[in-house]
Amino acid sequence: MGIRVRIEAKTPEAKRENSVSKIRKSDFSQTISSPVDHIMFLQRTIGNQAVESLFKSGIIQAKLKISKPNDIYEQEADRVAEQVVKSRKQKTEEGIQKQAKEEKMKEENVTPVAPYNVSFQHVWPPAMHHSLSLPGPSGTGADRAGFTRVQVRKRVTIVWGHGPARADGKIPLFAHSVNVFFRLDPIEVFISSDYAVGSCPYRVTLRHEMSHVRAFIRIFHSYRQTLIRRLNSISFPTESAPRWVNPGDLTALQTSLGAPVAQAVKDVASDLKASMEADRNAKDSPSAYAAVYAQCPASEWNP
Repeated sequence: MGIRVRIEAKTPEAKRENSVSKIRKSDFSQTISSPVDHIMFLQRTIGNQAVESLFKSGIIQAKLKISKPNDIYEQEADRVAEQVVKSRKQKTEEGIQKQAKEEKMKEENVTPVAPYNVSFQHVWPPAMHHSLSLPGPSGTGADRAGFTRVQVRKRVTIVWGHGPARADGKIPLFAHSVNVFFRLDPIEVFISSDYAVGSCPYRVTLRHEMSHVRAFIRIFHSYRQTLIRRLNSISFPTESAPRWVNPGDLTALQTSLGAPVAQAVKDVASDLKASMEADRNAKDSPSAYAAVYAQCPASEWNP
């Protein structure tokens, strides 16, 4: 039910300064037309805290009177109450929808990586470490004077996403990102400790091993481009065009879709190794070693 509020002013004690009566007396009589206006006027002039203190001190007193059923005050109260309930209900529904959307994104394993993103990592230039603690050459075999160690690391990572099931029970599967790790590790070059640093055999052997290093790097970058072209030709389902699959077949489908990427990396790595071995065998042929020997006196090769 509605409540009418009537305000009556009570004269304060004589020793207390009547601050209310001194504030804008000319405006007071001209603008106040109802008890509510009295309160509004006091709030504007002395502030909410001062009005509250007047209520507590008894200077301002409120008398309540029960209104008639279904009068304008009760109708207004019902309207405000209905509006408040409707507003709260709307906010609750919006909160539920937002939470459901967040839960859906969490289930889909959403990542900020765009589909078809293929990343490569490699070291350029590779670090080289010279060791003087290896055994010396046997006889006149220049292949024992030094050697080069090369290693290529590779790894494939696919980030999958899926959403809620549709009416037939199938769920959407799509790829958020496809990442390929294809890296040339730091190349290690070893020179035999039988040869003093700066000597002719040391310089010739180092030059020979560095020719392997340059060839390996050139071959690696060539096959790296080959792998990029091959991977870019492989398609994956996207969030806007997913593959619908039964939950029980999800793992098998992921393996099937990722197989072309894994096979491409395997094939390119195999061809890369074969090309590196062919280049090494050509540089380490008997005729190539004869040319290396001829650059230094025979006595220096066998100290």
